[in-house]
Amino acid sequence: MNRISIKLQLLIFVILILGAMTIILTIQVDNLIKTIDNEHELLSDKIAVDLEDEIQLELTNLASTIVDYIDNLEEEMDKNMYNAALILYQTDLLQGDLTQIDLETMQELTGMSDMYLTDFSGIFTASTELSSIGLSLYDIWDGYKMLMTGESTYLPSDFKIKVETGEVFKFTAIPRPDNRGIIQSGYNSSFLEATLDVFLTEHNGIKEMYLIDVYDTVLTQNLQMGVIPSFTKGSLSNIPNLQTYFTSGYSGEVILDGLTAQLYMPIYADDSRIKYLLYANIDTTPYYAVTSILSQPIEIMINYINSLGTFINGFSIFILIATVILTPIVITLCFRPLKTFEKQLMSIANNEVNHGKPMRLSKELIGMSNAMDAIITRNENTMATVQTTVNDIGKLQHSHEEQLSNLINTLNPLSTNLTLSNQTTTEAHKCMADLTISVDNLLSSLSTVYDINGSLLLESNVSKDNALKGKSYLETLQNVIISLEKEITAGETITNSLIENSTEINNITTLITQIATRTRLLALNASIEAARAGEAGKGFAVVAIEIENLANQSHKATEQISLILHTFQNQITQTKQSSNGQILALNQSKSAVEEINMALKHLIDSSIKSNATINILNSEVSKLESDSSKFNGIMQVIKESSDVNYSQITSSLPLLEQMDNSIDSIQDSLEGIIATTTNLTQHFK
Repeated sequence: MNRISIKLQLLIFVILILGAMTIILTIQVDNLIKTIDNEHELLSDKIAVDLEDEIQLELTNLASTIVDYIDNLEEEMDKNMYNAALILYQTDLLQGDLTQIDLETMQELTGMSDMYLTDFSGIFTASTELSSIGLSLYDIWDGYKMLMTGESTYLPSDFKIKVETGEVFKFTAIPRPDNRGIIQSGYNSSFLEATLDVFLTEHNGIKEMYLIDVYDTVLTQNLQMGVIPSFTKGSLSNIPNLQTYFTSGYSGEVILDGLTAQLYMPIYADDSRIKYLLYANIDTTPYYAVTSILSQPIEIMINYINSLGTFINGFSIFILIATVILTPIVITLCFRPLKTFEKQLMSIANNEVNHGKPMRLSKELIGMSNAMDAIITRNENTMATVQTTVNDIGKLQHSHEEQLSNLINTLNPLSTNLTLSNQTTTEAHKCMADLTISVDNLLSSLSTVYDINGSLLLESNVSKDNALKGKSYLETLQNVIISLEKEITAGETITNSLIENSTEINNITTLITQIATRTRLLALNASIEAARAGEAGKGFAVVAIEIENLANQSHKATEQISLILHTFQNQITQTKQSSNGQILALNQSKSAVEEINMALKHLIDSSIKSNATINILNSEVSKLESDSSKFNGIMQVIKESSDVNYSQITSSLPLLEQMDNSIDSIQDSLEGIIATTTNLTQHFK
């Protein structure tokens, strides 16, 4: 039976050892790559699920911020329009029927776009919008009749759009004094659309945003640059099943579709009805940007390990091929001296010795001894050759050990990268602390907003006090006018008595008639001048009317002079006292009118300051709410990213330790080969 040669056995043994080492190392690297890939997929899936929930919450918060901004802005508009209507109400109460000039003056004073007056039947009798005169307010909405029936004292409207101009308006209506009709103020609210542009930023991803009323009319349109609008302002939106979004109790929704989202958010009125629908088309790309940031370190690590696995596989194949080629050559070179020794032994075994003569036989024995010495010498030379070959094998093993060291050095940067990633995670936690400081600054800004609100409240109280003072002064003026009327009446009686007892009754009668005529002309001129003066001339207009009434009464008194001529001297004294009372009453009336003018001026100044303070407050609140949403979103994303990254790095450390153990196993195998080679060397020695 033929046995396998030693050379072939050694070759097979070395190939099996190197092949087993290569397979084990490759399996370990592949397992590491698969484990990291699985963890990466699990991490990506978890981030995608959590990110969708976070995006829906973020967009809902953004929509709530916009809705609150619109509510606050509309509430301030309603307050300003109601104050303007109240000022027109007080003017109507004091002056009576207002003229077109009065409405235009009040329009300029209050900053309203239009002012309207109707009669009891709802017909516009005066208006700054001339085209509306003669039309019926009830044709616009018959609900305004509630102001006449007492069912309501204040009716603000929702936002309306003029199809002809595309402008957005609001209207506020209150009843006139004594229910003589309706006072309505109109305000151009088109600036609402411009203020909403502040929410169209690259960070929140809003591409287009619309405000739609319950009648499906598009009220506002806000677009990013280059975006084709889905709806036309002033037209119907034709959103499917629109009325379901105006059902009471609807709280809004966010529909995610890939990298886009559709936002539907209702805006409720004070009576719990939905008056508007906020619709927005949003690009969610900015919200998914964090996914690529989190995946990048893991992808770099996977690519590095793949490159390392490729290098290990290539290097192992190279070692295997080199072993297959060099091992037979080395073994052949090592066994070549044995062939010579085999030949010598075979010569001895074949008895290749000359036996011619005994002496010579003795000489042959001496020659055999010399031949054995020669064989020993040749064997020593062969051993020297074997030792040289073993040294070459040792060098080859040393080279293999250096390659393994290079492999270990190559894996060290991987460990360093993981350590740096751990440090990066620690720095991310520090960033969380910095963001907490930013939130504290945001709270400080909110405190500033509260201070501004306190200032606004103080201004409102001042306006209230001024209004109360104006009311008190008006009551004083009314009392003074009543006193003046009594004094004038007494003076008329006494004057008529004096005229009847006068011997120059005809001349006096003629003189009084002339005075009455001139007084009427003077009163007429005073009324005209008071109308031109507007608000400042209201008190003087009242005095002019009373003087005209006095002139008329004086004219009538001349016809009755002949009836009273009795107590002449006594009545002269009474007439003088009555005249002094008239002068005193007129002075009091003048002072009261001046104080009323000052109080009204203070009231107007306070209203202007309140409007300015309110605008500053709205701007501050809008900025702070936007910053608060951004800070909260960033803190949440960074916190979750930091926790996930820390967890992934922690789970990768055991894999690295497992790879180190595999390398230690390979190193132990090499040490075993070295030990085997050493034993072989000692055996030949």
